Amino acid sequence: MIKLEKCPHCGSDVILCKLNGITYVAYEFSIVCPGCGLETKISVNPNANCCFDMGKAVDEIVEKWNRRESTHEHDAGRSD
Repeated sequence: MIKLEKCPHCGSDVILCKLNGITYVAYEFSIVCPGCGLETKISVNPNANCCFDMGKAVDEIVEKWNRRESTHEHDAGRSD
């Protein structure tokens, strides 16, 4: 099961989307927040690799989305 963290901007639940490219050469994966529009995207070209693994692409974007880095000094070291 894919676990997506809530939006770091507004706290809403987010949606994982897979979109086909216009030329159907590349796939675009996107995680978007319907609450505020924050979005993370990756594009992959299955033709560039004969062993393309869509699951690996999904894992990559989920890891990218779920990564949280503190951008505020007061958040550093917080233990909520």
